[in-house]
Amino acid sequence: MEILVQKLRRKASWFPSLPYVLMKSTTLSSSGLVVSARNLADLCLCPPVEGYDMLDFSRLYDLADAGYRYTQKRLREWLETRPDWTAPMDVFDSRVFSRLEGRAGAC
Repeated sequence: MEILVQKLRRKASWFPSLPYVLMKSTTLSSSGLVVSARNLADLCLCPPVEGYDMLDFSRLYDLADAGYRYTQKRLREWLETRPDWTAPMDVFDSRVFSRLEGRAGAC
């Protein structure tokens, strides 16, 4: 009985929540499709998402901003290697993203 009491008094280990497990299993199951898609793509974007939890919706705009800035940089680099490719005029227009910034905190 004392062993049981000792185990119950220990701090509980971290266990992932059910939504976290479902999200993780979904992303893992699609990883084979991602590899196939990367092989077919002209440009593959992998924005830096370290430090962002999959279910931390309070940081959504921070994540969107990081992804936007990463994509701008990668697109510029990619376009430099393709001088005859023409982008639409508003691809690098920061005003498009600024419309989203005004909504921060609306959620």
